[in-house]
Amino acid sequence: MNPLSFGAYQQLVTQLIEERLGATDGQGQFEDLDPAEAALRLSQHLADPIRRYLETVPKKERPELQVELANRLLEILSDRLPEVEAERINRPSVLRGVHAPLLDGERPPQLPDIPLLDQDLLANAPGEPSFVHALLTELPTADRVDAVVAFIRWTGLNLLRPVLREARERGVPIRLLTTTYTGSTQREALDWLDEQGVEVKVSYDTRTTRLHAKAWLLHRDSGFSTAFVGSSNLSRAALVDGIEWNVRLAEASAPDVMGKLRGTFES
Repeated sequence: MNPLSFGAYQQLVTQLIEERLGATDGQGQFEDLDPAEAALRLSQHLADPIRRYLETVPKKERPELQVELANRLLEILSDRLPEVEAERINRPSVLRGVHAPLLDGERPPQLPDIPLLDQDLLANAPGEPSFVHALLTELPTADRVDAVVAFIRWTGLNLLRPVLREARERGVPIRLLTTTYTGSTQREALDWLDEQGVEVKVSYDTRTTRLHAKAWLLHRDSGFSTAFVGSSNLSRAALVDGIEWNVRLAEASAPDVMGKLRGTFES
């Protein structure tokens, strides 16, 4: 039996965990499962066994048999939760978007490259999409945009001008918080944003509450909002080839974090 390593855990006490703990030379620290969190923690625990169960399906039978097995699990849940019956999967297909009828020659809105259920890290690494590419593919489907960046440079804004202009033409509200700290934010960039109807608020406090956050919140009425939180200011280097870390969050899989981001922005 492989013993547990010493360290911090957040693990339900399963039969396997009990056995591995018994094989260690140390002792465990425990706390009762919080009733308020029990449903969330138990569903998180079930996610991995369910995934491994579905992965046992031979490749030649995917995804049809996987859908069938998933529907069997939903049928079990519907005994106690009848409304789950409506969540049965009709076919192995994923709805990616809903848009207004298109006129001749029109194309549907560009969809995000990163699936709307996924988290990701964008570091402008060679061979991987840059941060600006992610923003360019996310902004066309946003219904509202909130952003906070410490610095706004024309070189960075210029990369986003077409998609920001298109968003404003669609009537998308855009709010942006920035600063004058170190004098890096350029007036011409702020003037252009103001001309487009972007609501810009500038912090002139350079001594006490230096705003240094960088985040983009892309709100979608579909419920599939996303956000980027990281290190990139609005400059070409930060968006394209600078060594930056920007984490992409998805409301569908991290609703509490998205809620906290919204609340913090409003404060």
